[in-house]
Amino acid sequence: MRNVLTLKMRTCFLCLCREENDHRDAHRKLDDLSRSIVRISRFNPFPITETENG
Repeated sequence: MRNVLTLKMRTCFLCLCREENDHRDAHRKLDDLSRSIVRISRFNPFPITETENG
């Protein structure tokens, strides 16, 4: 019984949520975000560069 409780209460360090639906939703959003970041960085015609003036 204790193992079931431990498994139920285990949290994900990325989204820190305990509910399974929230967990899945958070990871879906995280995946979407990382995909869009990769897409932007891959196809960005104006790469972000540091300027000397700051």
